[in-house]
Amino acid sequence: MMIKNKLYLLFLFSSMVILMNNCGKLGTLQTYEFNTSKELLDSSLVQLINNNKNFQLENKWKYYVKDSLIHLNFLNPKYYYFETGPKEVIMIGILPTDNHLSQQCTLSIDATIRYNGKDKKFNFYAEGSLSDKETRKLINRVENSILNKLGYKYKKVR
Repeated sequence: MMIKNKLYLLFLFSSMVILMNNCGKLGTLQTYEFNTSKELLDSSLVQLINNNKNFQLENKWKYYVKDSLIHLNFLNPKYYYFETGPKEVIMIGILPTDNHLSQQCTLSIDATIRYNGKDKKFNFYAEGSLSDKETRKLINRVENSILNKLGYKYKKVR
């Protein structure tokens, strides 16, 4: 009986440690640290969308994207539309920081939504739902088309 109780307590303690380490974490495809304030980075991301019509959501995407990802609005996400190779919307968010005066912030590639024309369906992909090859292609697309055009230094942190 005593061994059974000890095993149960060990299991309970282990479960609590695992839950505490993962609680509240948002799975991301890639995370970056930027050497600028959250406000300046956010402004640059918005300006990039406004200055490039190709990144702006088409009407058929707006309803699906905004409603599907409404639970992530605390990130104040930015959506970048890509017409080709593959046709998709990539969601980028700036993670909240405790210090609003900080000159460093964290940006994450959180998800992508792809349109399958054959099935006429939208498919949502987040951490773990793309192959490694597809994840690398998506990360390269974001870095080359978006991040490298912002004018800030950044480094990958995950």
